[in-house]
Amino acid sequence: MAEGAEGKPKVLVTGFGPFGLHQINTSWVAVEELPNTELADEVDLVIKEIPVEYTAVDKEVPALWNEVKPKLCVHVGVHGLADSIQLEMCGHKPWLQ
Repeated sequence: MAEGAEGKPKVLVTGFGPFGLHQINTSWVAVEELPNTELADEVDLVIKEIPVEYTAVDKEVPALWNEVKPKLCVHVGVHGLADSIQLEMCGHKPWLQ
């Protein structure tokens, strides 16, 4: 089921929580503002903060997909070296390479 309230498409957007020396993760700061935008009027918006831990991501993200059943899912993250918005195909676990 990809539709939510009032037949609007269901959209899941996640941001990440604090990690390391970063007490505030700007990915979550951006995501938590989405309910205050026009997007929230157009879609059935579900937002969620995810801990910055591979085990939490591996567990929580599939559970969210199954629970929410979104038509679109966007996971927002940050990278210290990025100087623009970039679309990532998948995250990576450097110890697996």
